[in-house]
This record gives sequence, structure tokens and C-alpha cells, in this order.
Amino acid sequence: AQSDVPTPRPPTPRRSLTEGVLGGGGGGSAVLRICFCGCGPLPLEVSRGEMCCGDDRPREVRLQVEEIPEDDEAEGHLPATFTFPAALVADDGCARPLDGQAEAKWFEVDTWRNRSLRFTVFDGFGGAIGATQIPVKELHNYAITTRGARLLLRDEAASKAVYCSDGGRVRHPAFLCLGFCCSRAAPLTPNRASWLVEGPAAFATTTTEWTRNEPRRTGGKRAMIITTGTRGDLQPFVALARGLVEHHDCEVFVCAELAWKSFVKRGRAGLGDRAKQLKFRPIGGDTMARVRKPAARLAVSLGQNLDILQVLMMSMFESEFFASEGCFYHWAYYERPDFLIFGCTVVHIAMILSEALQLPIVGFSLQPRRSLEQRVNFGRVLDEVLEPLDNLIDREPFIGALKQVMERVECGSQSGLNSLRTSRGLAPLRRLHSTSPQVRELQNYQVPIVVPFPSCVVGDSLPHGLRLTNFICLRSEVRELPEEVSRFVEQPRKKVLISFSSMPVAAEAVVRLACALCRHRDVAVIAMVSPEVVEQVPEAHRFATEERRLLACREAPFDVLFERIDAAVLHG
Repeated sequence: AQSDVPTPRPPTPRRSLTEGVLGGGGGGSAVLRICFCGCGPLPLEVSRGEMCCGDDRPREVRLQVEEIPEDDEAEGHLPATFTFPAALVADDGCARPLDGQAEAKWFEVDTWRNRSLRFTVFDGFGGAIGATQIPVKELHNYAITTRGARLLLRDEAASKAVYCSDGGRVRHPAFLCLGFCCSRAAPLTPNRASWLVEGPAAFATTTTEWTRNEPRRTGGKRAMIITTGTRGDLQPFVALARGLVEHHDCEVFVCAELAWKSFVKRGRAGLGDRAKQLKFRPIGGDTMARVRKPAARLAVSLGQNLDILQVLMMSMFESEFFASEGCFYHWAYYERPDFLIFGCTVVHIAMILSEALQLPIVGFSLQPRRSLEQRVNFGRVLDEVLEPLDNLIDREPFIGALKQVMERVECGSQSGLNSLRTSRGLAPLRRLHSTSPQVRELQNYQVPIVVPFPSCVVGDSLPHGLRLTNFICLRSEVRELPEEVSRFVEQPRKKVLISFSSMPVAAEAVVRLACALCRHRDVAVIAMVSPEVVEQVPEAHRFATEERRLLACREAPFDVLFERIDAAVLHG
């Protein structure tokens, strides 16, 4: 019992439908009963049953539920699975269980374990249509509050939401509808019940039909924030949402990628009774999964030295997120905000929503300039060869024209800008312009673009219409610096902070940059990397231990730290 070596846990065998409740095994735990109420609207080829070989079987889908174990159980664990009976797909593209089946066919899961459930919708031939994953505890919260839930289905291979484009519903996102019934159960035993339980139960069924939210009649306005990207792109918007709730009594919907749901909800901390006024709405896509891919890392690494690669990435700055337009439109239509706040990655989408739904918009831009980084020509052969090309592409007309071309390209299921506009009844862009047409339109309509930077950082040569303010920080409940950081910033040297947010920049590169600063300047550097990385670099280890001029730190409250430093090297 006093040994530090953990006792090996035998592999958990896959259980059959007659061996127990999904996730069962805890005595006297609360049991959540879940029924499948339907899903949709599904993609065109599924709803119409366009299959090969002239198969005329009824159009149907099946829902499979898989248990995702907690981290310490993952090794050797065979997850339990359960499949609901088939549901028929109607002409409107929505799949619904047969009459009376939703209330009579359900499964149970105990809520005391920290596990997740993965729901996957398959067509009649076994092909995956879409999937979603959610913690059991979050489903339990739905059961207590609304007794039903609609979960956005995602095409994980394409990293986007599942859409239907039939029956006049243009890119309508597909949702999985679940009903819940929560009760206190007797101690669970292996043979107490099966996952598939037949019999009446008091479920609150959820339909695939949506109703529009009523306009807010009391308090502040209803705002909707639309943004995509990494955590560095999202975090300032969460801080902005908190400010709108706390200081202006607004109801704020943050529309962002599903991966950031828990992060947005943690932003409610400290809002008290107004916490429910900060809400999250999911969209498709997963930027972090994309930037972690080897190809993306290679592009970021090579882009530091190749202007043509930088220009190509800048030209795809917005088109990469066009697939999320359907989700943004869905939430803007049904939640009926008083105004939209958009980030720099979704300018075109915000303008489509503004024109189609007659909504005022305001920008919140974290990247006021979109130009290439100027580098010194060191006289190398490669520099001399590429200099004429660099001089050609490093011009605003070229960058703007290439960006417009990339935004109009139709690639497979990826819609171009003109397709998005015409599908909403708006006029397409007819010709290429020497400058970005969206920037010109925003200026013509005097749409304010707020930039949360002081003028000392970005200077005065900014495009017309930008309104500089000051840094915005997502204040944490921790109002003090870690002890080692607090001692480090007390020294008389100038202090420099290096932080690259969630960008795929190697920690070793950050440490080398910190060492270069320490070699050439009498400064003290705080690098936001793991301390283990510093120990692996001899020079960095010397600066950290012998001279106390380098400190590695995983995290610190920036709103407190920024008041104690003299300079910053930042991204995000």
C-alpha cells in the first residue's frame, strides 16, 4: 500500500448489450437516460438516397454511441459502443425515429465518471456522415436545464460542419437531437439492465425544427462575436465579451470553433448572476488541428525566408474559413443579435451577414497591417536570385489581386466568395481590384474597426478608419505573478517578454532568440516556454542559473506582467 509503483490495471473488455449500463459500475450514482430524437438536415446525397446499383432500399441512418475513457483509463481500455435502431430520412433531409421509437429506445450512462461520449451518424451503407463528442457531465447539465440538446455534426475528415443544401435551405448545418431523462438509480450491477432499454420514459424530445429568438427587450443589447483561428485569435474576443456583459449588461454570443467551447465558458468566471449572458455557439472547423499538421509547420518555417510563401498564405487568409459561413449565418438568423462583431479572418462573412440580414457590424482587428515582413538582404546568392521576384510580389496591388483570385476559387465542396454571396441573394464581385474591395466598402460605409493596440506599438501610418485603443487582456482570477516571476522582474535590468501564443514555433527557437538578446544586450528575458527546454541548451542554462538573466515560465497573468516589463516580442 505504501509503494509508489501503481498497480497494473487489467484491460477492460468490450461489453455486450446484455452485460450492463454504458459506463456503469458505480454504486448509487445518478443515471442519465438518453434517447435519439433525430438529426438533420442531412447532405443532399443522403437525403435523396443517391446510391449506386439502383438500390431502392429506404433511406435511413443509424446513430452509434461510443464511450471515450478518461486519460488514466485509456491504456488497455476497450470502449463500449451502442447503436440505435435505424431512423428513416424524410424528404426534408431530416432523419427521425419511427413513431414511438424515440421514447421507447434509449440507453443509460452513469454520470459520476469523467468520460465523454462520441456520437457518429452513419448512412444506410455504413459510411460516416458526421460526428460529435461531448463530456457526459455536460450532457447531464443539459438534462437538468433543458432536458434536450442539439449537437452540431462535424465532418472530421474535412474539418468542417455537415451541411444540407436542399429544399431552399442554403448550407443549413446539421444537428443531432437528443432527449434526456435523469434519475437517481439503485446500485449498478453487471446484469441490472441493458444499454438498449424498452419501455416508457419521461423524455423531453428535441426536434430538428428551429424557432427564432425573441428580440431582447430589457437591459443592454444583444451582440454576436464571430471569429476563427487559434487561441491567440480568440482570447481577446472572450475578454471583449466579458466587458460587454460586465460593463454594458449585454447578452453576448461567441461563435467560434467547437474546440474552444470550454475556454469560452471558463470566461464566465467572476460574472456572477450575469454569467449566463455570455453564451457559446459552435461552428465547424479546427484551426489548431490544421496548424499542427507537418505541412503547416513546414510552411510556417519556410515562410520566414520565402516571400512567395508568405504571400500565398496571406492570400488564403479568409478563404480558409469560408466553410464556416453556413454556421455563422444560422446563428445570426436564429439568435437575432442587435449587432455583429467580426475578427480579421471573417471580414467577407461578416459583410454577407450584414447585407443579407440587415445587421450593423463593427470590426475588432488584431492585425491592422497585412504586409510582408521586411528583411535585410545579406548578399547571399539566394537573396540575389529572389530579389526581383520579391520586389514584384511585395506590393499591395499584387497581394490584393492574388487574394481576390484565391477567394473566388471553387474547389470541390469549398465554395468561393461569389458562390456564398449569390446563394444569399447578393450581387457577386465582377472584376478584380487593385486594392481589397472589402476594405474599400467598409470605409465607404464608415464601419468602425477597433484595434486593441496603443499608437506607440503600431505607429501612425495605418489604413483609414482604424480606431486605436489599448491592449485588452483576459483577466484571470489570479491577480499576482508567480513567486519566481515576481522576484525576476524586481532586478534593475530592462525586462523583455517573449511569447508566441499557440503558433507552431519550436520552443528551442524561442530559447535561441532569448540567448541572442542576452548576448547582445544587458537585459533580462522572460521566455514563455517549458523550463526543461532551457536546461537542454547549455548557453541558456548558463544565462538562467549563473547570471539570472533568463527565466522560462509556462504561464503568467499578462495583465499583471505587462505593467512590470519594458518590451515584448509577441504573436497573437
